Amino acid sequence: MNGSMAWAGVVVGLGVLAAPEVAAAETPPSVSIVQATRGGSGCPAAIVPAALTGDYERLLVVDGQLEAEAGPGVPLSKGRVFCQIVIDVEHTPGWSYAVSSATGHRGRLDLDDDITAVLSVERYFTGAKSEAQRFEQKFQGPSGGEFYRREGDDDIGPWSPCDAQRALNIHTSVRVSKRENPQGAGSIMLTPFWGVQVFKLHWRKC
Repeated sequence: MNGSMAWAGVVVGLGVLAAPEVAAAETPPSVSIVQATRGGSGCPAAIVPAALTGDYERLLVVDGQLEAEAGPGVPLSKGRVFCQIVIDVEHTPGWSYAVSSATGHRGRLDLDDDITAVLSVERYFTGAKSEAQRFEQKFQGPSGGEFYRREGDDDIGPWSPCDAQRALNIHTSVRVSKRENPQGAGSIMLTPFWGVQVFKLHWRKC
């Protein structure tokens, strides 16, 4: 199976799993993704595959692992890494949208005593970072194994401006601190389901 066919299969499968259980919400007549790119200390700069489900209620973005670690012999630069995805969504004028996480955040921890790890996510539209929707989760060692965290039902937004179509920015970072245990070590790794982040799209008329 080639890459495009495999990606198509993921889109169809996740679209079914993430399908709403209630009647479809009102959405614009036309929505498309112009381009999605990524870059940051934790991910190489690249164009990334992204897709919409047929009802325009889910946005799917390929997003790989993101890992931070700290400990003896580990460069300080590995203690905090980030990846920023920028998605250019084009839609029928007269509509505004916001996103929320549909699948939550999954990963793996390995933290010694008093080692801390933090997962942070910011979502905002270009030119309006002050309105960012933020999610943060702190982990305290000793801790190990897999974790899964969902965002709250009200963690929606911000809403895109009505007078212009601006790119959606999703900034994800992970960091590890050994301030309380300088001789300790720890790591945190994000491992999205199927290597894909799924977001719910919320639409309203301007």
